[in-house]
Amino acid sequence: MKELNLNDIPEMSCGINDADSVEVYNNLSETGSESPSGSSAPWGSGRGNCFFTCMEHIGSHYGLKFTEEEYGCKYKDPDFWEKSGYVRVTTANVPTAYFMNDGDRIPNPDTANFINMFFETSGGWETNSSKIDDYFKRKAPKGQVIGVTKTDIEYVDHAVILDGDSGNYYSYKDPLNGKRGDIPKSQVEYAIKIYGTKTSEEK
Repeated sequence: MKELNLNDIPEMSCGINDADSVEVYNNLSETGSESPSGSSAPWGSGRGNCFFTCMEHIGSHYGLKFTEEEYGCKYKDPDFWEKSGYVRVTTANVPTAYFMNDGDRIPNPDTANFINMFFETSGGWETNSSKIDDYFKRKAPKGQVIGVTKTDIEYVDHAVILDGDSGNYYSYKDPLNGKRGDIPKSQVEYAIKIYGTKTSEEK
């Protein structure tokens, strides 16, 4: 893929929030225009978009200054995607967490590709729990992990930052609401590890 020069990308100001996500999901449920099965799921919260908030939080760790809103603007900008060399699979202006395809839960590759535009990563979304465990082994390269978790609301997932492995649980922090805690591994559906930006090293 082509490597973007992030310094050459103009700053943008536009709004994106979870109300948009829910509206998009409702529309897609009726029209089936988003995925082959007609089913996809947004990340949900009344405070903002948890996916972009995680990117903002991790980006600041490596000196990247984009805000949640700016990531949202870039995500829905066709020109930004075209310059990146990645091809969008979905058409929604907001990130969706997964597809349901013949009963299988398929992570949305667009969100992993979007992360890869800004950061050096482990690749795509990892769904194998033992490989996610490997992210936290002592000899593993340092980095930050975004995990996608189930919520109490059907069809709505939540993105958090996983920062430790304690047996049957991962410790996490939620940049959206400032909470910290432990989450059962069974509730984490997939994850991706970030090692730095395209031009930075782990601090």
